[in-house]
Amino acid sequence: MPNWKQKLPCPGDKGEIPWVGRLDYQPASQEKEPFVESLALRGNAIGNSTYHQMRFDRTRKAFHDYLALSDSLPPIDLQQEIFRAYEPWLNSLPLDIRKRIENSQIAPLIKVRVVYGLHISAIEFQIYTRPSYRWAIPIRVRDLKYRFKWNRRDMFDRFCSNLGPREYPIFILDGFLTDGLT
Repeated sequence: MPNWKQKLPCPGDKGEIPWVGRLDYQPASQEKEPFVESLALRGNAIGNSTYHQMRFDRTRKAFHDYLALSDSLPPIDLQQEIFRAYEPWLNSLPLDIRKRIENSQIAPLIKVRVVYGLHISAIEFQIYTRPSYRWAIPIRVRDLKYRFKWNRRDMFDRFCSNLGPREYPIFILDGFLTDGLT
């Protein structure tokens, strides 16, 4: 085992339910919509919504400047767009699943994935269940350029190619935890 891998116990319970819905605004392409924002939705609350909105705005502005576009960048209210897409997704679910969500005492955790560039191209919803991992594997990386949260994740796949099916990667850059994959 390479010296950058160290096994640490990690409690877990159930596996993840596959994506159960996606709302497309327009066809997504990784060149035009290279970024992703992943958020947690429970009931009518989005976790850390202010932080996600700031990162979303900062990333869009940097991408706009990088493309050297002269037109102004219209603001997008991330929370408003998510809730606008949520109702159609909820209504598209099979009736038994929709009833369980609507009638549960504790609202289920929904993973929301927003794919975007200058504009939102897709909002995806998934009923989230914590994956079952046996080990957390710290992976120390150098020279990882990860200023933005990219939609294209193959650089992480390269680092994780030697991990087992129940091993969870945690990336460490310059002594700081930077990312984990779920």
